[in-house]
Amino acid sequence: MNNQTVYDVDSCDMYEFMSHHVGISVLHPGGKKATTQLIELLAIDKGKKVLEIGCGKGLTAIYLAKKYGCEVVGVDISKDWIEEANKLAQEAGVSHLVSFQVNNACSLQFQENQFDTAIAQAVLVMVDDKDKIKVIQEVNRVLKSGGKSGWSELSWGSKPTEEFLTVAGKETCSKGITNAMTFEGWEKLFIQGGVKELQLTRVMFHVRGLLGMVSDEGIINGIRIVVKFIMDSRIRARMRRLNAFFDKYPEYLGYGIYIGTKS
Repeated sequence: MNNQTVYDVDSCDMYEFMSHHVGISVLHPGGKKATTQLIELLAIDKGKKVLEIGCGKGLTAIYLAKKYGCEVVGVDISKDWIEEANKLAQEAGVSHLVSFQVNNACSLQFQENQFDTAIAQAVLVMVDDKDKIKVIQEVNRVLKSGGKSGWSELSWGSKPTEEFLTVAGKETCSKGITNAMTFEGWEKLFIQGGVKELQLTRVMFHVRGLLGMVSDEGIINGIRIVVKFIMDSRIRARMRRLNAFFDKYPEYLGYGIYIGTKS
Protein backbone atom coordinates (compact mmCIF):
# COMPACT_ATOMS: atom_id res chain seq x y z
CA MET A 1 0.00 0.00 0.00
CA ASN A 2 0.98 3.66 -0.16
CA ASN A 3 3.86 4.12 2.26
CA GLN A 4 2.68 7.64 3.03
CA THR A 5 -0.67 6.47 4.36
CA VAL A 6 -0.98 6.24 8.14
CA TYR A 7 -3.26 3.52 9.51
CA ASP A 8 -3.87 4.34 13.17
CA VAL A 9 -4.31 1.23 15.31
CA ASP A 10 -7.29 2.63 17.21
CA SER A 11 -9.28 4.40 14.51
CA CYS A 12 -8.48 3.03 11.06
CA ASP A 13 -10.89 0.91 9.04
CA MET A 14 -11.24 -2.58 10.54
CA TYR A 15 -9.92 -4.25 7.39
CA GLU A 16 -6.95 -1.87 7.24
CA PHE A 17 -6.25 -2.64 10.90
CA MET A 18 -6.36 -6.38 10.25
CA SER A 19 -4.17 -6.08 7.16
CA HIS A 20 -1.60 -3.44 8.10
CA HIS A 21 -1.27 -3.94 11.86
CA VAL A 22 -2.21 -7.55 12.54
CA GLY A 23 -0.88 -8.88 9.23
CA ILE A 24 -3.94 -10.91 8.24
CA SER A 25 -4.35 -11.68 4.53
CA VAL A 26 -7.65 -13.62 4.65
CA LEU A 27 -10.05 -10.80 5.48
CA HIS A 28 -13.46 -11.80 4.12
CA PRO A 29 -16.21 -13.22 6.37
CA GLY A 30 -15.90 -16.94 6.99
CA GLY A 31 -12.23 -17.07 6.04
CA LYS A 32 -10.90 -20.04 4.10
CA LYS A 33 -13.89 -22.19 5.04
CA ALA A 34 -16.19 -19.79 3.16
CA THR A 35 -13.81 -19.72 0.19
CA THR A 36 -13.73 -23.50 0.01
CA GLN A 37 -17.52 -23.70 0.16
CA LEU A 38 -17.85 -21.06 -2.55
CA ILE A 39 -15.44 -22.88 -4.86
CA GLU A 40 -17.18 -26.23 -4.33
CA LEU A 41 -20.58 -24.74 -5.15
CA LEU A 42 -19.17 -23.25 -8.36
CA ALA A 43 -17.79 -26.68 -9.40
CA ILE A 44 -14.55 -25.15 -10.68
CA ASP A 45 -12.26 -27.54 -12.55
CA LYS A 46 -9.27 -27.51 -14.91
CA GLY A 47 -11.27 -26.65 -17.99
CA LYS A 48 -12.70 -23.41 -16.58
CA LYS A 49 -11.48 -19.88 -17.23
CA VAL A 50 -12.09 -17.99 -13.99
CA LEU A 51 -12.34 -14.29 -13.22
CA GLU A 52 -11.76 -13.15 -9.64
CA ILE A 53 -13.12 -9.72 -8.78
CA GLY A 54 -11.35 -7.84 -5.97
CA CYS A 55 -8.50 -10.34 -5.91
CA GLY A 56 -6.32 -8.45 -3.43
CA LYS A 57 -2.98 -10.25 -3.12
CA GLY A 58 -4.29 -13.04 -5.33
CA LEU A 59 -4.34 -15.81 -2.73
CA THR A 60 -7.61 -17.36 -3.93
CA ALA A 61 -6.60 -17.13 -7.59
CA ILE A 62 -3.27 -18.79 -6.83
CA TYR A 63 -5.01 -21.50 -4.83
CA LEU A 64 -7.38 -22.21 -7.73
CA ALA A 65 -4.51 -22.50 -10.19
CA LYS A 66 -2.49 -24.81 -7.94
CA LYS A 67 -5.39 -27.07 -6.92
CA TYR A 68 -7.34 -27.28 -10.18
CA GLY A 69 -4.89 -26.19 -12.87
CA CYS A 70 -7.41 -23.73 -14.26
CA GLU A 71 -6.70 -20.38 -15.90
CA VAL A 72 -7.47 -17.45 -13.60
CA VAL A 73 -7.54 -13.71 -14.18
CA GLY A 74 -7.62 -11.56 -11.06
CA VAL A 75 -8.59 -7.89 -11.01
CA ASP A 76 -8.40 -5.31 -8.28
CA ILE A 77 -8.59 -1.53 -8.11
CA SER A 78 -5.34 -1.36 -6.11
CA LYS A 79 -2.12 -1.22 -8.13
CA ASP A 80 -0.11 -2.21 -5.05
CA TRP A 81 -2.16 -5.36 -4.47
CA ILE A 82 -1.83 -6.33 -8.13
CA GLU A 83 1.95 -5.97 -8.02
CA GLU A 84 2.06 -8.13 -4.90
CA ALA A 85 -0.27 -10.71 -6.47
CA ASN A 86 1.90 -11.08 -9.57
CA LYS A 87 4.96 -11.52 -7.36
CA LEU A 88 3.26 -14.20 -5.26
CA ALA A 89 2.02 -16.05 -8.37
CA GLN A 90 5.55 -16.19 -9.71
CA GLU A 91 6.88 -17.46 -6.38
CA ALA A 92 4.14 -20.11 -6.32
CA GLY A 93 5.07 -21.29 -9.82
CA VAL A 94 1.65 -20.58 -11.36
CA SER A 95 2.33 -17.39 -13.33
CA HIS A 96 1.67 -19.38 -16.53
CA LEU A 97 -1.91 -19.93 -15.33
CA VAL A 98 -2.65 -16.77 -13.36
CA SER A 99 -2.54 -13.13 -14.38
CA PHE A 100 -3.50 -10.01 -12.48
CA GLN A 101 -4.42 -6.54 -13.62
CA VAL A 102 -5.71 -3.25 -12.28
CA ASN A 103 -9.37 -2.97 -13.20
CA ASN A 104 -12.48 -1.24 -11.90
CA ALA A 105 -15.27 -3.73 -11.30
CA CYS A 106 -17.86 -1.13 -12.36
CA SER A 107 -16.34 -1.10 -15.85
CA LEU A 108 -14.41 -4.28 -16.57
CA GLN A 109 -11.93 -4.06 -19.43
CA PHE A 110 -12.98 -7.35 -21.02
CA GLN A 111 -15.18 -8.18 -23.97
CA GLU A 112 -18.42 -10.08 -23.47
CA ASN A 113 -18.57 -13.86 -23.00
CA GLN A 114 -14.96 -14.33 -21.87
CA PHE A 115 -15.19 -16.38 -18.67
CA ASP A 116 -16.79 -19.63 -17.52
CA THR A 117 -16.85 -18.63 -13.86
CA ALA A 118 -16.54 -15.47 -11.77
CA ILE A 119 -15.83 -15.31 -8.06
CA ALA A 120 -15.99 -12.37 -5.66
CA GLN A 121 -15.54 -12.23 -1.89
CA ALA A 122 -16.53 -9.20 0.18
CA VAL A 123 -16.49 -6.98 -2.90
CA LEU A 124 -19.96 -5.45 -3.05
CA VAL A 125 -19.86 -4.27 0.57
CA MET A 126 -16.96 -2.02 -0.44
CA VAL A 127 -18.91 -0.51 -3.34
CA ASP A 128 -21.29 2.45 -3.06
CA ASP A 129 -24.97 1.45 -3.19
CA LYS A 130 -25.48 3.18 -6.55
CA ASP A 131 -22.68 1.10 -8.10
CA LYS A 132 -23.44 -2.33 -6.66
CA ILE A 133 -25.77 -3.32 -9.49
CA LYS A 134 -23.21 -2.07 -12.05
CA VAL A 135 -20.66 -4.55 -10.71
CA ILE A 136 -23.14 -7.43 -10.89
CA GLN A 137 -24.13 -6.49 -14.44
CA GLU A 138 -20.50 -6.18 -15.52
CA VAL A 139 -19.64 -9.61 -14.15
CA ASN A 140 -22.69 -11.06 -15.88
CA ARG A 141 -21.66 -9.37 -19.13
CA VAL A 142 -18.20 -10.96 -19.29
CA LEU A 143 -19.48 -14.44 -18.42
CA LYS A 144 -20.24 -16.93 -21.17
CA SER A 145 -23.81 -18.14 -21.59
CA GLY A 146 -24.44 -20.64 -18.82
CA GLY A 147 -21.46 -19.34 -16.85
CA LYS A 148 -21.70 -19.13 -13.09
CA SER A 149 -20.91 -16.32 -10.68
CA GLY A 150 -20.29 -16.84 -6.99
CA TRP A 151 -20.36 -14.13 -4.35
CA SER A 152 -19.60 -14.20 -0.64
CA GLU A 153 -20.94 -11.08 1.05
CA LEU A 154 -21.51 -9.86 4.59
CA SER A 155 -25.26 -10.10 5.14
CA TRP A 156 -27.65 -8.99 7.87
CA GLY A 157 -29.67 -11.73 9.54
CA SER A 158 -32.39 -9.14 10.11
CA LYS A 159 -32.85 -5.49 9.27
CA PRO A 160 -30.40 -3.56 11.49
CA THR A 161 -31.53 -0.75 13.73
CA GLU A 162 -30.08 2.74 13.50
CA GLU A 163 -28.55 2.18 16.93
CA PHE A 164 -26.72 -0.91 15.71
CA LEU A 165 -25.44 0.84 12.57
CA THR A 166 -24.15 3.71 14.68
CA VAL A 167 -22.30 1.33 17.00
CA ALA A 168 -21.00 -0.69 14.03
CA GLY A 169 -19.63 2.43 12.37
CA LYS A 170 -17.96 3.58 15.57
CA GLU A 171 -16.44 0.22 16.50
CA THR A 172 -15.27 -0.92 13.07
CA CYS A 173 -14.74 2.42 11.26
CA SER A 174 -15.54 0.35 8.20
CA LYS A 175 -17.70 0.97 5.17
CA GLY A 176 -17.52 -2.77 4.60
CA ILE A 177 -19.64 -3.36 7.70
CA THR A 178 -22.23 -0.59 7.49
CA ASN A 179 -22.62 -1.04 3.71
CA ALA A 180 -23.99 -4.59 3.93
CA MET A 181 -27.57 -5.68 3.17
CA THR A 182 -29.98 -8.29 4.45
CA PHE A 183 -29.93 -11.73 2.80
CA GLU A 184 -33.19 -10.82 1.08
CA GLY A 185 -31.80 -7.46 -0.03
CA TRP A 186 -28.82 -9.08 -1.71
CA GLU A 187 -31.07 -11.67 -3.37
CA LYS A 188 -33.22 -8.92 -4.86
CA LEU A 189 -30.17 -6.99 -6.07
CA PHE A 190 -28.60 -10.03 -7.78
CA ILE A 191 -31.85 -10.79 -9.57
CA GLN A 192 -32.14 -7.15 -10.67
CA GLY A 193 -28.57 -7.40 -11.99
CA GLY A 194 -29.54 -10.26 -14.30
CA VAL A 195 -28.38 -13.24 -12.25
CA LYS A 196 -30.56 -16.30 -12.89
CA GLU A 197 -31.20 -19.48 -10.89
CA LEU A 198 -29.92 -17.81 -7.73
CA GLN A 199 -28.95 -20.14 -4.89
CA LEU A 200 -28.30 -18.79 -1.41
CA THR A 201 -26.40 -20.36 1.46
CA ARG A 202 -26.90 -18.45 4.74
CA VAL A 203 -24.26 -18.55 7.46
CA MET A 204 -24.52 -16.58 10.71
CA PHE A 205 -21.25 -15.04 11.72
CA HIS A 206 -18.96 -16.30 14.45
CA VAL A 207 -15.66 -14.77 15.49
CA ARG A 208 -12.77 -16.84 14.19
CA GLY A 209 -10.60 -15.76 17.10
CA LEU A 210 -6.83 -15.86 17.16
CA LEU A 211 -6.57 -19.61 16.57
CA GLY A 212 -8.98 -19.43 13.64
CA MET A 213 -6.99 -16.64 12.02
CA VAL A 214 -3.75 -18.56 12.54
CA SER A 215 -5.33 -21.62 10.89
CA ASP A 216 -6.32 -19.54 7.86
CA GLU A 217 -2.95 -17.84 7.56
CA GLY A 218 -0.65 -20.85 7.84
CA ILE A 219 2.18 -21.52 10.28
CA ILE A 220 4.64 -18.79 9.32
CA ASN A 221 2.25 -15.86 9.13
CA GLY A 222 0.26 -17.33 11.99
CA ILE A 223 3.31 -17.11 14.24
CA ARG A 224 3.84 -13.49 13.17
CA ILE A 225 0.24 -12.69 14.12
CA VAL A 226 0.57 -14.34 17.53
CA VAL A 227 3.79 -12.46 18.24
CA LYS A 228 2.17 -9.13 17.34
CA PHE A 229 -0.82 -9.95 19.52
CA ILE A 230 1.44 -10.77 22.48
CA MET A 231 3.83 -7.86 22.05
CA ASP A 232 1.49 -5.00 21.11
CA SER A 233 -1.06 -3.99 23.75
CA ARG A 234 -2.87 -1.64 21.33
CA ILE A 235 -3.46 -4.48 18.88
CA ARG A 236 -4.76 -6.69 21.72
CA ALA A 237 -7.07 -3.96 22.93
CA ARG A 238 -8.62 -3.29 19.55
CA MET A 239 -8.99 -6.97 18.76
CA ARG A 240 -10.87 -7.44 22.02
CA ARG A 241 -13.15 -4.49 21.25
CA LEU A 242 -13.94 -5.88 17.81
CA ASN A 243 -14.60 -9.36 19.19
CA ALA A 244 -16.89 -7.89 21.84
CA PHE A 245 -18.80 -6.03 19.14
CA PHE A 246 -19.32 -9.17 17.05
CA ASP A 247 -20.30 -11.20 20.13
CA LYS A 248 -22.89 -8.58 21.16
CA TYR A 249 -24.90 -8.64 17.91
CA PRO A 250 -25.15 -12.28 16.73
CA GLU A 251 -28.66 -11.72 15.36
CA TYR A 252 -27.42 -9.28 12.71
CA LEU A 253 -24.05 -10.48 11.52
CA GLY A 254 -23.75 -13.21 8.94
CA TYR A 255 -22.60 -13.82 5.40
CA GLY A 256 -24.26 -15.26 2.35
CA ILE A 257 -22.86 -17.34 -0.48
CA TYR A 258 -24.79 -16.41 -3.61
CA ILE A 259 -24.46 -18.58 -6.72
CA GLY A 260 -26.09 -17.62 -10.00
CA THR A 261 -26.09 -18.43 -13.69
CA LYS A 262 -25.98 -16.32 -16.82
CA SER A 263 -28.82 -17.39 -19.11
